[in-house]
Amino acid sequence: RTGKTCMIEDLLSDDAYHFKALAKEYGYRGLVVLPLKVRQETIGILALYSSEVRAFSAGELELLQELTDNLGAGIGNIRAEKQRQRLSDAMLKVATSVSGGTGSNFFKELVFSITETLDADAAYVAQFQFTKPLSATMLAVSVGQELKENFSYEISDALAKAFFEDLDLVVVKSD
Repeated sequence: RTGKTCMIEDLLSDDAYHFKALAKEYGYRGLVVLPLKVRQETIGILALYSSEVRAFSAGELELLQELTDNLGAGIGNIRAEKQRQRLSDAMLKVATSVSGGTGSNFFKELVFSITETLDADAAYVAQFQFTKPLSATMLAVSVGQELKENFSYEISDALAKAFFEDLDLVVVKSD
């Protein structure tokens, strides 16, 4: 829970260790628990048991933590690759599903496919009017799996600066 290495030299004599019966049954005496981290977030532990009472040296702990860090980095890479593949598959599905659409139907098929593919609550395509006051006019709106009526809204200068100053694409994950 702390994200720090924990070592117990003798499980059977440590008052804080609650699983003495199991340790005795399996012949475990020593324990070192190392945090398994992905990008500084602890996602699990690597627990190494010893059949004898023992302390782990600073060098051993350093080596074990380095191995655990490498394991965490590998897990992080696997997760990132799965996420990239999921997004790639989703975009391919979206592109395939809307490729036959033209005009306003293209945008309707696009937002519908995005909400379905990415399991999003809503999606929309808007055309921005950059004359004052700034505004956006919807070309297609999908909420859940239902197309909604298009609408327009004004965009505050602060929101426009935050979203559009240097970016071409903005994805808002919540709210």
